[in-house]
Amino acid sequence: MSVKSCMFLLVVVATFLTVSCGESVSAPNAKSMTGSIIIGDVDWQDATEFDQSSSVRKNANAVADVQFSNGGRCTGFFVSDDTLMTNHHCIGAASDVVGMKVYMKHEKGVSKSNWEEVVCDEFIGNDETLDYAVVKCEGNPGQVYGKVELDVTQAVEGDSVYVVHQNCDYYTDGTCDWSKKVSQGRVVGFDEDVFYDADTLGGSSGSPVFNSDSNKVFAIHHAGYGGGWGGRGVKNAGVAMSKIVPHMQANFPSVLATRDDNNDDNNDD
Repeated sequence: MSVKSCMFLLVVVATFLTVSCGESVSAPNAKSMTGSIIIGDVDWQDATEFDQSSSVRKNANAVADVQFSNGGRCTGFFVSDDTLMTNHHCIGAASDVVGMKVYMKHEKGVSKSNWEEVVCDEFIGNDETLDYAVVKCEGNPGQVYGKVELDVTQAVEGDSVYVVHQNCDYYTDGTCDWSKKVSQGRVVGFDEDVFYDADTLGGSSGSPVFNSDSNKVFAIHHAGYGGGWGGRGVKNAGVAMSKIVPHMQANFPSVLATRDDNNDDNNDD
């Protein structure tokens, strides 16, 4: 299966469900790695359930539904005024940006005509090992929708986290709308990745993983473990910003050099 953004058809109870692929990535224990998964009961919430003044809602505003010309989809988020980040397995090359659609308001109760598309058509770069990609967008949308703060601090097992992503439980309802969701959980371990038990599914690739105390992004979500390809499993996985940020500073310095970090209000409850 290709590790670029694409779609595969999964037959569940004789119904074809569209699922974004590219969730499996190279890792020492890749045989146990599957697509992003739900752990136990589905307990994510719509982003619209959070008060507009809350840190969670402010951070959610900076998260985007990223759709590709081949029918695949991922999640992305603004890391500066004009730069969107997602996974390398979503944007593996400049050609993947051609025809890409980025929607900021794909939320519950919002009609498609009001999803507020942003043009992000300039490929900056990526890294396969760290599974991240960055693209430049027109019009400084990070000033409009906000941008996340990146945290290079090492997470600690037991830390409370939340993931903001575009999804729905299409294993249960093949016609569901992948609106913006917030999944809460805790850090459950470490390896090459950081592991957490917040729910995701295919299409959540490229989502920001926030520390609930600091409301900063300490990892980018990219995979899940266990459960085969049935949408359920034992843990999800992200790549730590403590690895990604130094790589960006060395290889794509303009991304963070142009950042305006006056986001102190994101830390307000």
